[in-house]
Amino acid sequence: MRMKGGRVEFSFVYICLLLLLTIVPLGATAFKRNFVWKDGFTVWADVVGKSPGKARPHTNLGGQYSERGEYTKAIEEYRKSLAARPGTPQVYYDIGIAYAAMGNMDGAITNYKMALRIDTGYADAYNNLGAVYYGMGRVDEAMGEYRRAIELRPDHVKARSNLGTAYYGLGRLDEAIGEYRKALDRAPDHAGLYFNLGAAYEAKGLTGEAALEYGKTLELEPGDEDARRALERIKGP
Repeated sequence: MRMKGGRVEFSFVYICLLLLLTIVPLGATAFKRNFVWKDGFTVWADVVGKSPGKARPHTNLGGQYSERGEYTKAIEEYRKSLAARPGTPQVYYDIGIAYAAMGNMDGAITNYKMALRIDTGYADAYNNLGAVYYGMGRVDEAMGEYRRAIELRPDHVKARSNLGTAYYGLGRLDEAIGEYRKALDRAPDHAGLYFNLGAAYEAKGLTGEAALEYGKTLELEPGDEDARRALERIKGP
């Protein structure tokens, strides 16, 4: 049974730039500046060029590279940010995300742990570290990290969803159902959670309950073919 969002749920944090524009006569300089601010990438590349020794522009430019899938360049910018402002847990976390996206799990683990060494209350870092462990087949370690995230933030939807999927993989279906339901208490519009809850009910042989959850998935995402096929499988032709 394919689970939705069950293994790795990384979250990139992008910083929105609020610009307060001053009205000036439109001349060649004003036109050039308006062109420079046309998108987030160009904004932060321009700021980095003007302030190469400041941390925040490098962090934000790294986020723009990550958004484009250019993770090596993102990591370069994040490291420049750390050189300007050492010991920033969010930047180590962002490096961990980039390494994980590249498939470099050792690099991801190292940087998530660095973030946690600086900030022991960083719930998202525990969750992402758990997701990396789970992807490597280190299930017990993964579950431990998910639980730490939940201890810090009981409303952490991703950590509860990931813990539920770990329970599902171990055949501990009642515990999986419990975690999915707790996650849904916080995110009642999350279609993937309804799908996973349906899969857990189906695995228990509770086809009526499973059909109900697959139906809720389709209410939220009418084009979800996995949920549609699951519902057809249960109900028959």
